[in-house]
Amino acid sequence: MAYGTCMIIYTLMLFQVVTNQDVVSWSSNNFIPFKEMFRYKLGSALFFKNVLGNLIMFLPFGFFVAYTLRPSSKKLVVLLSLLASLTIETVQLAIGRVFDVDDIILNTLGGFLGGLIFYFVNKVKLKAPKFCQKEWFLNIVAVIILCCVVAVVWRVK
Repeated sequence: MAYGTCMIIYTLMLFQVVTNQDVVSWSSNNFIPFKEMFRYKLGSALFFKNVLGNLIMFLPFGFFVAYTLRPSSKKLVVLLSLLASLTIETVQLAIGRVFDVDDIILNTLGGFLGGLIFYFVNKVKLKAPKFCQKEWFLNIVAVIILCCVVAVVWRVK
């Protein structure tokens, strides 16, 4: 139950971040890979906001895809992350916001890392004490992780 609630909250927050910000007039669309990413000084506020923010924003997406579909190949997590990010960027372009290919790259990488986190947690779970394998315990861990990601995304974006 907590898993489904977390997924709904994450999806609603992602929708809010993608659609409910003002139209950007100070920037233009970016179709050149890595152009915007390398523009920021490593460790600067803009680096954290734009580079790490997009990466972290899609960690839960990859985790939820891996948890829900349990694909044998991690390629499906990457593909679905890519498609979701491409859809988001296309919607942003359609509503007057900026399309940025770097966001697609970072979101896809974030989704892949989220999938890796799921696979790692799943392997650790099998070796954990019995109470750590219970559904209620895993739901608490999922809620804590989601809250941490939400806090970072809201702070960054």
